[in-house]
Amino acid sequence: MIDKDYLRIGKVREAHSLKGALKIVNFSDLIERFQPNSKIFIFTDSCYKPYTIEKVNPLKDKMLIVKFVEITDRNSAEALQGCELFITTAMAESSRQLLAKDDFYYYDLMECEVFHNNVLIGKVTDIMNAGGDILIIENSDKKKIMIPFVKDIVDTANIKNKRLDVNPPEGLLEI
Repeated sequence: MIDKDYLRIGKVREAHSLKGALKIVNFSDLIERFQPNSKIFIFTDSCYKPYTIEKVNPLKDKMLIVKFVEITDRNSAEALQGCELFITTAMAESSRQLLAKDDFYYYDLMECEVFHNNVLIGKVTDIMNAGGDILIIENSDKKKIMIPFVKDIVDTANIKNKRLDVNPPEGLLEI
């Protein structure tokens, strides 16, 4: 379920040191999100808890070693394994100008009208991750339609107008 107040930017893979550093998978295209003194929220115990970045060491393949001020030992770091990292949407909006021309945030997809062959099929109500991202679209009968969020199927050219055009494989839209 997408929380409209937060934007997911990473995931804790594992503890990295005795002093509480974490190995993080970076989902963001903006490395600026991971700078010393930046605030990050980690979703744990059913809430978003704020953490302050102390140090960052980039690795290859979108991996980072991140040391947070609030995490001082390996046990505390291990307790966060698998947790996701977020920033607030307000923080995301303040850096929107850093995005490439055609880039957008996932929360921009919410409430977009979805069309197939210029016929409205519904609105995006959620995004699910099942090995890949899947748009959850609700039609006028309140039925849910799932469409893989891949470039070959979903055209985001009109996202600024809250419109997506889809060209799914035959049979995918049958309910």
